[in-house]
Amino acid sequence: MFAGSDILFNYEFPLHGTNLATQKISNAVARIALGLEKELPLGNIHARLDWGYAPRYVEPKWRILQAKEPDVFVIATNGAHSVEESVTKTFSRVGLDWQEYVRNRPEAPAVFRCRMLVAVSRSQL
Repeated sequence: MFAGSDILFNYEFPLHGTNLATQKISNAVARIALGLEKELPLGNIHARLDWGYAPRYVEPKWRILQAKEPDVFVIATNGAHSVEESVTKTFSRVGLDWQEYVRNRPEAPAVFRCRMLVAVSRSQL
């Protein structure tokens, strides 16, 4: 029997709940633009994350099944984008200045408390 294990590094998908980064941001920005909310509470907006899009992880998962030897694999983009980048782009799509609405909240989810969360390949070690 062949067994492989994969870790999907910070993948985003439209069906995820609003407790995950991009969904939390986009949902709050939409509600702010509609006048339903007044602010977007976030933790460390300077945190840099390796964000990927779930459908792009399907082929790497298939490749894991094609490996000659079982192993543990990490699927990631090998890039980082800050929470602030996401916030800036999302607010700009509705013509609003993010700095008027984003509030720093230390109790925000752990992912926003980190400085950087990025996968590194073995060849980079």
